[in-house]
Amino acid sequence: MKINSKKKGNRFENLWANWLKDNEIKAWRDSYSGGGDREKSDVANNLNYNFEVKAVKKLSLQKAWRQSVKAAGVYNTPSVIVHFDGMAQDQFLVVIDNWTFLNLIKTQCKNPEIHQ
Repeated sequence: MKINSKKKGNRFENLWANWLKDNEIKAWRDSYSGGGDREKSDVANNLNYNFEVKAVKKLSLQKAWRQSVKAAGVYNTPSVIVHFDGMAQDQFLVVIDNWTFLNLIKTQCKNPEIHQ
C-alpha cells in the first residue's frame, strides 16, 4: 500500500519533533510550516534551527538544502533532517554546514562534561 507523501511527511515531522522532546529539547511540529511569511521550519524549536524534514526513498540534497537556507533566513541555522525509507523509525540523518559543525565541536570541547 502506498502512503500519501503529505501524510508521510507529517508523520516524520511529528517523529522528529517527538525525538527532540524525548531528548529534552523543546520542539513541536509546525502545522503551518511553509505557509505565509512566518517561521517556516517543519519543526519549530527553541534552538534557532530550521529543520527541513524529509522522509524519502531518494533525495536531491542540494534542493532540500536550498529550501532550508531560504526558510531559515538570517535568524535561524539551516538543517536538513532526512529519514530514508528502510531506516529505523527513530533514525535520522542530520545535515548541517561545516561552520555549524565546527561551532558544535568547539562548544563540546569547551564543555567536556556534556558527554561523559
